[in-house]
Amino acid sequence: MIILVVARDPHFKEPLRDQFSSRGGNLIQYRNPVKAMDNLEEIQPDLIIFNTQDFPRHWKPFVRFYRTLKNKDQGICVLFTGDLFTEDEAAKSQLLEVNGLVPYPQDEHFIRSSVEEILQRYALFSEERRFRRYTPKEYDEISFMFSHPDNYAIIAGTIIDISIHSVRFYPDAPDKTNDIPENSVISDCSLQIDDEILTFSSRLVRNNKILTLDMEMSENDRNKLSRYLAEAAERALSTHSS
Repeated sequence: MIILVVARDPHFKEPLRDQFSSRGGNLIQYRNPVKAMDNLEEIQPDLIIFNTQDFPRHWKPFVRFYRTLKNKDQGICVLFTGDLFTEDEAAKSQLLEVNGLVPYPQDEHFIRSSVEEILQRYALFSEERRFRRYTPKEYDEISFMFSHPDNYAIIAGTIIDISIHSVRFYPDAPDKTNDIPENSVISDCSLQIDDEILTFSSRLVRNNKILTLDMEMSENDRNKLSRYLAEAAERALSTHSS
């Protein structure tokens, strides 16, 4: 998978690097949109992330050309927007078949979550993972926490996304989890789904502010989580109709 990032800040792509490393993604950043456009046909990126704040006059011809190479389902285009991005610009982005808009700047974990939510709408990306991941919405009643394996402090935070086998989690206080080594087994984990609390151990796969944990659930608990994730559409429908 090739991800093309168009942004002036050379470190702009860093919050996204871990998000795509598990997918085998190759991030390429251009700080000049004209040079990026010149190489579009050669690179054929699967995903484009374009910072419109940096280049407010370039994103429209850039997206228009990209759409001559790949349609909306074959190539994903995400615009990072800010104060300069008006309602008129948003309307134009729809006409140009932009896949999604992400407000910028904002906290890194919200950036990753927003990008992930857009990607999951398209089979091109959602099928690349063995188990589809779900980004909880405001109406979901799901939360995760665990006890620090050394000092037993309760670590609460925000679920970035979750599958039936693993969870990506942003702790409320990342400084309290920096000392947990990767591959550590965390014995006291709990996942609350609606009114039910599932308890299990997990293995910490990645620790880079956002924690990635493999959840060692019983088959019965895994089935409960699977049913909850499968009912996401029904929850969304009931929320919008109420």
